[in-house]
Amino acid sequence: MFSLINVILLGLFQTWSIVVIPCTGIDQNAPPPSTAKVPDGFSAEVIATEPQIQDAVAFWIDPDGRLLVAETERTNHGAMDNRSSPWQLEDDLQSLTVEDRIAFMEKWKDKRANGMDFYTEKPDRVRRSIDADGDGIYDTSTIFAGPFNDVPDGIGAGVMTVGDEVWYTNIPNLWRLKDVDGDGIAEVRESIQSGFGVRFALYGHDMHGLALGPDGRVYWSIGDRGYHLETADGRVLADPRAGAVFRCERDGSNLEVFATGLRNPQEIAFNEVGDLFTGDNTSDSGDRARVVFVAEAGETGWTMDYQTLDGANLRGPWEQERIWEVVTDENVRFRPDWTLPPLAHVGAGPSGLAHHPGLGLPSEFANHFFMCDFTGSAPNSKVWAFKAVPDGAGYRIENPRPFATGMLNTDVAFDWDGRILVSEWGGGWGATGKGSLHAITHRDSVNDPRIAEAKAIAIAGFDDLGVFRLAELLANDDARIRQRAQFELADRRAVAALVDVARYDARTPPRLNAIWGLGQVARSEAARNRKITAAMSPLVVLLKDADPEVRAQAARTLGDPAFAPGTDALVEALADPSLRVRYHAAMTLGAIGDPAVTPYLVAMLAENDDRDRWLRHAGVVALTRIGDRATVEELIVSPSPALRRVAVLTLRRWADSNLERLLFDEDLSIRTEAARAVHDLPVPDAMPALASLAADYRPTGPARPSSDLKVRREIRRTAEDHSGQDLTTLAAFEQDPDLVEEVSIFEGVNDGGRNYLTRLESRLLISETGTYRFAIVSDDTSVLRIAENGEGDSLREIARLDRWVGPNEWRAESGQQSEPIELEAGQIVLLEARHAQGGGGNHIAVGWTMPDGTFEGPIGGGRSDLDPMETPLLRRIIDANLRLGAASNLEAIAGIAMNPNLPPVIRDEAMAAMSTFESPGPRDRVLGWWRPVENAPRDSAALKPIYARTLPAMSKDARGSIRTASRELAGRVGVGLDPTALFDTVMNPEESPADRVACLRELGRSDDERMNEAIASSLASDAPTLRAEARDQTTIRDPAEGLELYIEAMSIGTRYEQQRAVRGLSGLDDPRASKRILGLAVGLVGVGGSSSPIAVEVQEAALRSTDPETAAIARAWNDRAMDSAVEWSISLEGGDPEAGALVARYHAGAQCLRCHVIDGRGGDAGPKLDGIAARSNPATILQSVIDPQAVLVEGYGDASAMPNLRPILTPREVRDLVAYLSTLKTVDTSSGH
Repeated sequence: MFSLINVILLGLFQTWSIVVIPCTGIDQNAPPPSTAKVPDGFSAEVIATEPQIQDAVAFWIDPDGRLLVAETERTNHGAMDNRSSPWQLEDDLQSLTVEDRIAFMEKWKDKRANGMDFYTEKPDRVRRSIDADGDGIYDTSTIFAGPFNDVPDGIGAGVMTVGDEVWYTNIPNLWRLKDVDGDGIAEVRESIQSGFGVRFALYGHDMHGLALGPDGRVYWSIGDRGYHLETADGRVLADPRAGAVFRCERDGSNLEVFATGLRNPQEIAFNEVGDLFTGDNTSDSGDRARVVFVAEAGETGWTMDYQTLDGANLRGPWEQERIWEVVTDENVRFRPDWTLPPLAHVGAGPSGLAHHPGLGLPSEFANHFFMCDFTGSAPNSKVWAFKAVPDGAGYRIENPRPFATGMLNTDVAFDWDGRILVSEWGGGWGATGKGSLHAITHRDSVNDPRIAEAKAIAIAGFDDLGVFRLAELLANDDARIRQRAQFELADRRAVAALVDVARYDARTPPRLNAIWGLGQVARSEAARNRKITAAMSPLVVLLKDADPEVRAQAARTLGDPAFAPGTDALVEALADPSLRVRYHAAMTLGAIGDPAVTPYLVAMLAENDDRDRWLRHAGVVALTRIGDRATVEELIVSPSPALRRVAVLTLRRWADSNLERLLFDEDLSIRTEAARAVHDLPVPDAMPALASLAADYRPTGPARPSSDLKVRREIRRTAEDHSGQDLTTLAAFEQDPDLVEEVSIFEGVNDGGRNYLTRLESRLLISETGTYRFAIVSDDTSVLRIAENGEGDSLREIARLDRWVGPNEWRAESGQQSEPIELEAGQIVLLEARHAQGGGGNHIAVGWTMPDGTFEGPIGGGRSDLDPMETPLLRRIIDANLRLGAASNLEAIAGIAMNPNLPPVIRDEAMAAMSTFESPGPRDRVLGWWRPVENAPRDSAALKPIYARTLPAMSKDARGSIRTASRELAGRVGVGLDPTALFDTVMNPEESPADRVACLRELGRSDDERMNEAIASSLASDAPTLRAEARDQTTIRDPAEGLELYIEAMSIGTRYEQQRAVRGLSGLDDPRASKRILGLAVGLVGVGGSSSPIAVEVQEAALRSTDPETAAIARAWNDRAMDSAVEWSISLEGGDPEAGALVARYHAGAQCLRCHVIDGRGGDAGPKLDGIAARSNPATILQSVIDPQAVLVEGYGDASAMPNLRPILTPREVRDLVAYLSTLKTVDTSSGH
């Protein structure tokens, strides 16, 4: 079934009859008016509806108007989404081949209705539709090819005519289809190549984007479902985790990877000078969709594993290192150099993409791209128009703007009548059996006689045209005619005609087509081992042409195939005034591969001095392909940082262990880039060197005494989210605070939940005269004010933030840092920070740069010159030590965790690595890749001395999260902490509840005689979490007494204590506890469910119960809940808003930010969730979550695009999500609910 060439005749399709669907009457089949809103001067009409087009993912239009449509019914019924199938995630992360994927589909078949048959129930197809009666409306269709419904098949998402064949993409195959007898049905179905789509990844991340390149090859794309290709000529091309662009000859030979590191490049398109572009999608984490210039051998940095990372390492390097973002002044040093950046952020869900061929539109749209933006609802989807303008060796995007709205558009193309055609999806994200095709016409331009002329030429074909006429057509105003004439001339090897046009035509476009045609001839001849001089030598001459684009394309084509006699002229071109010429000359010299040119490439790169990333890319690719290792190793010690960076990037492509030397470079950015390569590839021989860098981050002395700084920290709980409001005048800050404490570091709380206000205030005694700059970091909204005279009524604003920035991103936004402020020694200044916490991150801190240039952040945390770039470096240092696994590596990690001058996020990461050191998880902590360590589990006896030396000190750390985690770890590994210190912490009401809980737990492990006193004090405390822990500790010592305490808590305890009591009761081996759980299950989890704050805990306890009657009640609820929304009333009350915020922002299955905006982040396919609690009560919110079709929002279509979350979220997650959404009370009038 998966052989490379699998010819299937129509007679094998016994289950699919020939389908011809004619129009039976104009009136009853007249399409509805178009809903498209288009610019002045344009009109739109619907020219096809179902059944002539339905569930269209992509389409192709031939010159005679024949329409080929890639239609799907396999949405969420074939290659499934890990978000809706979380049970398969670990298997998916390990899958390397299509066969691996099939194997785990078989493993989890019982999760699907009808087992493995589930995967074959729904087919995809290619439909061919025509306008049989010539009235401009499609009225007749046939199923050109199908069904495509084998077990591993995905969504067919690309279709294109190639000569007399139709190519079609549907993982795991790239198909060649052919209608031999002209009846509109393909009799031949061949797999050109199989092995695409080795993972599930996410819905719609399939193979698509077929396009003809200027070089005569076929190009196409795949999302991050990966590939493992065994080509006909014996090569293996494999990458299981990234999206890519491929190309091959039109006969299917010489398949190669053109570029990689994409997430989901739905469509690709070439511009007027033969460069390739795509729109790439977001990861639903606040990043934005991207327009990408797809450079040959380019890497754009995404892997599918990132999608599953959340919390402090949300989306891994993609988000944490800003790989997704266009280059800005703030991120230019921070984002990785091994990735090529996007050009612009346009849209939210890029899908179809087309480049204007030259006719049919006003001149203002010349050389424009048109890109569909699919968001799941027609009102928020649109077609964008923008222009890519050369900028150095790369491009910039100019004037991106909505061109057409009002359609749920999936694909866009230009027909041969001067119109823009747009396919529309039926609704939502799933197949509906509906669809339409819109035609957008510019009323003045459509009558251009050149349009009809071009169409007639294309329909008549090129076979009977003479060489002179074909050469004339290279100057046609329709790019598609130029390309077809070029291909025909190349196929005829009409070198003389192509040379004449390339050298002597007055216009640039025909000269470019002629140059590309000469390249086709040469490549064809080279494949036959024939001489290519006649075709290539004229291109060497053109390297001196006056037209810079002619020079650039001549340089480009001389490398495909590589023409060594052009080397000298290409070396000269490395100094061309045009960076585009230099770019292509470098790429071609790399293809030629002569080591003698490496000094000239190095000179070009030195002159570039890192200014143009695209030119650097070309130089690095050239050096990589030439393979002159001696020259590259010399660059390691170059005095030029730009050349040392080139060394890193080249060695990375070789995975060379010489990267180790660059780990110790004096330039932090180069050290970090080397660390990225060593860790991420990985380069095992250099891993110990990377781990050794931890020595640079050990504590070098005592932290600044806490008495040096006194900060008043006030917390005010609020009923609503105040983020986005003016905090300087917010009346809520005048209310009495709920918590006041004095701390020694200028930072807020890290675990405060959501919907609260923080105010930090300190009077600073200035010790040194000079210039100071203050900065603030936070999530949500914050403002920083200063009074140089120390008086509160003189406070003035000096910095603010209106969006999330990371805890160590002190320079991410221009407004977060103050202007220089002159202060004098002995002066007392008042510094105040205000923060409105919405949801998510929970952090605020204030730092300063002092007169000597050192930076301290946060103030009171100790002086630190730490650059934000050290955060990605430190993450990899920690993981390298974790992977190596010796006792010395544990000590190195502990040193980082203990260093008070390092960012909190890094210290917490080091603490987490310590906690898992004995038996690390199978996934890389930085990248999320499935990469188990080889030497685990580890010898605990060898590690215990390290724990014994470090954990006692860490248990007293100034940072609460370090204290708590170290105390818990000490208990697990058997390291005793000072019982008196533990006891004193439990008894001290000024300590945080989290610390007191951890100390009570650790004191219990020590069997200290004061434990009973500590329990009694904890039971009487004001902290519910501490009282709940005291009951659990009592139960460990006396289960009978613990039972009584749990029963008492069920009556008088807070909601949290009641929930903990249910969990406690479920763990007791006592008939009285079992009987109580049964009674609760009957009352709360029976038919119809019950709204109670403890209902979810009861359901969970019943599922765990060994009592058959109790467990049966829970299982019956599970069965009913998949079909009945009313059962979910158990999730209406008792949720944890903070945990719900994590579900909304980070849950791999729910992916709320994919379609909704929360705190200014997310997609616009659905209504904004900010303010939902002001528009809806919790019951309505719950219904929206578990039955989205029942709660439709005006302006978002007649069907909800939101998936059914019942099989995705647990009852607890639903409850927490409802609780969180019920706190979003800030009204946003721009959307309804």
